[in-house]
Amino acid sequence: MPPYNARSPQNRAKTHRAVLIGVDSYTHEPDLPAVAHSLRLMEEALTAEGTGVLDPGELLILPGPAGVGPGTVDPLEALREIRNAREQVDGLLIVYFAGHGLVRADGTDLHLLFSPSRVIADRHHPFVDALS
Repeated sequence: MPPYNARSPQNRAKTHRAVLIGVDSYTHEPDLPAVAHSLRLMEEALTAEGTGVLDPGELLILPGPAGVGPGTVDPLEALREIRNAREQVDGLLIVYFAGHGLVRADGTDLHLLFSPSRVIADRHHPFVDALS
């Protein structure tokens, strides 16, 4: 099966979206200075003329224009934007996260950590302000 091409004639009329999330500063975890570079490379790869799969207008990058590159992202805002994108697409949806993540000790869930995220001593809900 050939790779999906969002720019092909049969997929061009469809709605595609990518939500790129970059969190480089944390309250309870080490900061990640490479996140800005990672987001920039992903944006360039997805929208490169001739080889990219999306148009620049089909990308949403969090934090948005008010932020200077990656930084603080509210997990509820990220969830809201992912849900909005999911409701808009009938083609390709890409969600990319650059930041810290933790897997539960039993290996069942991946939790994406945001700036205020922290781990607490509750074995049923050990992650606060994280998305899974």
